[in-house]
Amino acid sequence: RLGAGAAMTIFEYFMVLLSVMLSLALAQLVTGVGELVRAGNKVRWSLGYALWLVVGFYIALDWWASLWLVRGFPSWKIVTLAFLLLQASTTYLYVLWLIPKDVGDAPIDLGDYLLTNRRLFLMAFLGYCVFGAITNVMVLPAESRMDLANYAALGPMLALAGLAWGSPNLWIQRFAPLAILLLMTADFAYYFETIS
Repeated sequence: RLGAGAAMTIFEYFMVLLSVMLSLALAQLVTGVGELVRAGNKVRWSLGYALWLVVGFYIALDWWASLWLVRGFPSWKIVTLAFLLLQASTTYLYVLWLIPKDVGDAPIDLGDYLLTNRRLFLMAFLGYCVFGAITNVMVLPAESRMDLANYAALGPMLALAGLAWGSPNLWIQRFAPLAILLLMTADFAYYFETIS
């Protein structure tokens, strides 16, 4: 039984679950970075790996900001909520698969780790992008659904992630996340103006 206040909306109710998932992803990311730093000399850092870590933070930031932008959407269909849940899941899986297990137990070369495990976390990144685009189509008002600015970064990000997924070249593993970060930064600059 609800108290004297207004009833919780479906968005607010569902946001609790999504917030928990996003919090778990961020906690996993911060804890993982902390464990890598604490391991000290046992960890050999890689620029490409560090850039993919920053991409993980950007994904969480992007997802959080996107949810704020749709807070006033009047009705929610179960399919839309399912895609939001899938996008939250891919955010968590990206971070889970990016961070090595048992850091500090044995020496680890993050460049080698990146090349060995890139397909797992990049699969999650590709899913994040695709589920995000589908959710945009379902949530955005009809007049802005086909606004190409909503999807300008999507194609290049998918191509870059696909390139990094397929190539073990260390230069590609540095270039792809750096280019993705630049695309996401441009996207943030465009859309953060609308947050109020």
